[in-house]
Parts: sequence; C-alpha cells; structure tokens
Amino acid sequence: MTIGVTAELTTIDPLRVVQEVDVMALAMISGTLLRQSGGKPSPGLAERCEASPSGVQVRCQLRDGLKFSDGSPLDANDVVATFQRAMNDPANVNGGLVAPLRAVEAANPREVTFSLKRRTPSFMLALTEGALGVFPADRLDKPGFFTTPVSSGPYALTKNRGGEMTFVRNANYPTELQPVVRTVKFDAVVDTSTRLSQLNTGQLDLAYALPANLAAQVKSPGKAYATQQYGGIYLYVNNSSGPLGDPRVRKAMSAAIDRDEINKIAFLGKNKPLGGFLPSVMEGHDGEASVARNLDAAKELLQGTACENGCKLTAMQRAGYAPYDAITTVIQKNLADIGIDVAINTVDQATANTNEQNGNFQVEVGNLYDVVNSPELVMLNYGLSSAGGIRALFSDYRSDKMDELVRQVAAEDDPQKRAEILDEINRLFAEELPFIPLVDHATVWGSRVSPRLVAFTASGTFQVGTETKGPGE
Repeated sequence: MTIGVTAELTTIDPLRVVQEVDVMALAMISGTLLRQSGGKPSPGLAERCEASPSGVQVRCQLRDGLKFSDGSPLDANDVVATFQRAMNDPANVNGGLVAPLRAVEAANPREVTFSLKRRTPSFMLALTEGALGVFPADRLDKPGFFTTPVSSGPYALTKNRGGEMTFVRNANYPTELQPVVRTVKFDAVVDTSTRLSQLNTGQLDLAYALPANLAAQVKSPGKAYATQQYGGIYLYVNNSSGPLGDPRVRKAMSAAIDRDEINKIAFLGKNKPLGGFLPSVMEGHDGEASVARNLDAAKELLQGTACENGCKLTAMQRAGYAPYDAITTVIQKNLADIGIDVAINTVDQATANTNEQNGNFQVEVGNLYDVVNSPELVMLNYGLSSAGGIRALFSDYRSDKMDELVRQVAAEDDPQKRAEILDEINRLFAEELPFIPLVDHATVWGSRVSPRLVAFTASGTFQVGTETKGPGE
C-alpha cells in the first residue's frame, strides 16, 4: 500500500513533530495507552484507565505481556520514562498535552499512576494522542534512536531514505488491534499534479492533500474524499514582527480577506468560512464572529498604523503544501486592496519548521486541529496558551488572562460553566486577534482503495482498518 505525501519525513521524535507528514508517520508507530473509538477513549496498550473520584489521579493497567516491535518487554517503567521526557523538555512542541501532569509513577510493572495538578476531564483523551506514544526507557535518549525507532504501535518504521518511508506491521501489537495491511509506504511527492497523475496511473494507492481543482480530476477506480477535522486553517501572524504587533493591523487584514473565495478555490465551496478561533464543528465555536469581507472597515482600522499608507509583508509558503499555496495567493491579492504588498517566499518543509520555531517569518497559512471535540486538549493549549509548546500558533502571543481561562475550561466539566468560559475566550480572542482564522479545517485526498481498508481520518492521520473495524472506528 503506497500513499503519496507532501514532503519527506523531518523527524519522528514526538517532542519535535510539527509538520503533517511527521505527525502521520508518528501515528503509524505510536502505541498509546488508550485509542480513539467512535470519538471516545478505548483500550490501547492499557486494558483500562480510571480516574479517581477527585479527578486528580488517573490509574492505567497495562495489558499483560506487552512487547515492543523488536521483542523487548514493554512495562510501566517505559511509560514513566516516556512521559517524564515529555514533561521535562521545555522545548517540547507538544508540551500542552502533559501540562496538567504533576507526576507519573509506576506502581508495579503493569500499573501506572498519573497525578494531575488539577482536575482535567480531557486527560483520558490526551492519552490517545500519538505524541504520547510509549518508547523504551533504556533507548529514548540515545542519539539517532528516532531515525528508525523501536515501535509500540501498529507499525514499525523500517526505512526512511530519499523521501521513501516504509512501515511494516508490528507483530507484537495487541492482536485485536492489528492492522490488515502488512506494509505501508509513504512516498514524498511534492508536486500536487504529480501526486494526482501517480494516483490515476496506479503508482500510488492514495494521494494526500489534493487541491480542489485536481481532486475533481481523480479517475475511476479512484475517488476523491474530503475529511472534516476538529480544527481550522489560519493565517499565522508573527506578532513580534514590525507592523504585525499592532492588533489594528491584524484586524484590518482579517477584514480584507475574502473567506468565500478561499472556500471556493481551495475546497470547491464545500467548507465553512471561519471568523472565530474554534471551528464550526467544535464546542465553543463563536457563531457571531464575522466572516464577511469588509474593505471599508479594513481601511479604517489601518488609520494611524504603520500600514496607513501601505506596507510590505512576506508570506512564508511551504513547497507542495496544497491547498495552502492557493490560499496564500488569494490572501496576497486581497491584502493588495488595502495597500499591503505581500511577497510570497516558498521554502522546503524543514526550513519552514525551523523558521516557525525561531520566529523567522511574518505570516504563513497553516492549520491547527485535534482528533476529538475537546477544545482544551490541543486547540486552546497550542493556539492560545503560552504553555502549549508552539508559542500560541507561532504568534508569540502571551496573555495571563487567556492562560487562566484555558486552565479554567480544562478543569470544568459542567456544560453551562464551560460555555461561559468559552464565550469569554472568544471575546478576548476577537479583541486581541493574535492570528487570523480563515476556514474550518478539511483535507481533500484521493484513493483507489476502499476507505474501509485505509482512510485519512479526522485525527489528521492515515489509519488502517483491523479485521473487525474500519479506520477510526
């Protein structure tokens, strides 16, 4: 089974994965304590996980006889080492997932106890995230381990060279979770037209991230699919760069962008424009946030700013990153109407990752999404919290008030109180607008095989079905 992806693998270290191909590759090898089944946690490496009555402790009982892909035993000490590594690395880009943790301990070889700083109802869902997959304690920090790491998940990575990644089924993964496809290959095919051509000729079985105009050209027996995800597509804005530090400029840019045009060009009009932070399918979505283009309002907002009489910006664009390249072009045209001249700088994936981490960019079209309808788990932590690990979607936005609101909603399970906190988060986001929402997150992909066998799921990864269940079931 061969899947055409947009880029080569840059890292599979769960503390460093950012770009989509890295996330997809990690999901192939990551054995997590719990798994997603119908949007709810279900047994993974752990046969069960239970929260204490107070909600500040979670105990997980591991399955008996667990082994890594090389046959070495997997026990609670490996779980502890994996989580402590994530907790103790200040540069962990997935730090938001472990931010609620105070400590993790092995009660015995099959039992792990997580102590939380506060009640965190979503922690069980966090245990399903690929970035919290378990790796061997004695090899985690050895140089080169994550080149072709020992796996605890459904597949083991056996080759990563020249844009080709080969994953072979891990025979030691729990029997009822075993994928039906023995070998899966990721081929990096950067050019979108080439991905389409190779799908139509049978060189690829699946093709990831097809722009809408090419998806319409998928030939039988292939079909095009659109997968809705719990997230959004945004214009990342570096608040530390020149005029972008002024919220009036950011708001003017937002008002000038034609979201309907973006939806039409990138998603054949089948997606939804987004004016607030959280997507339309997620709890806490701000349905009152404007999505209409308003040039008069945009020009008025620019009065008295560094862009009042025009200014220049540079948009960083990842090579082969459809449909974001088309979205960037729409934004370039839209902002020219209010005197903002945008130059597009196309870079490879590794350079884009480095620039994001170092703040060496001005604007970039990108995304943020989660696998479930739980806004505090990924969306709020990574997008708006200073503790999330990616500096509030690479914006350098910091707000003590926002951090506190994110903590409050993470600790609250009363629906009415959660709604009130999320309303306040939406109000503060609209006031400060650290980055610009564009449309809901959706991915268009093509396949020659049944989605019962292999599919791109709402988790943002390709998943393979088992003997009894389809991908994501």
